[in-house]
Amino acid sequence: MGVQTGGPSSLGFRAVFQEPEACSLQPLNQVPSEQSGRVHICVLFTEMQETLAALRSAEGLSAGLSANITLIVPLTVPYPLALESPPVSLGFLCRRIRQMASSVAMEIEAYVYLCRDPLKTLEEALHPRSIVVIGTRWGGFFDKSHRMARKLRRRGHHVVLSKCR
Repeated sequence: MGVQTGGPSSLGFRAVFQEPEACSLQPLNQVPSEQSGRVHICVLFTEMQETLAALRSAEGLSAGLSANITLIVPLTVPYPLALESPPVSLGFLCRRIRQMASSVAMEIEAYVYLCRDPLKTLEEALHPRSIVVIGTRWGGFFDKSHRMARKLRRRGHHVVLSKCR
């Protein structure tokens, strides 16, 4: 289905947007490289509303800059299922990605990783000292978004939390 990126624990895909509403997933052969001379902002998919807030924040952060925005969707596939058989249809996921991409004025890239361990997959997908924007609904220290932000900061990334209204 996809090409393994970083070992047997993840499969990577690049979302390709077709006009006007269509999207398809193409297997990744390697981890995408950063374009030099451009600010690269990664948005981590958590939940739909939080991710929309994070995309809007990333768009605001990139205002006036030569920047790329990349949406990263780590989709956890539980062990009873084969890695190639995620619990969510890839077609449904592609429609959601297209919907989010159309909510911002900037063109974005999107990558989907079917994985067992989202943090390990992010370590492989993110470049060192990446700027990562994560949407959050709660202000609580122990919610999922805050935990992921702490883990990514410990690994040297610059994380911005964007509160969903």
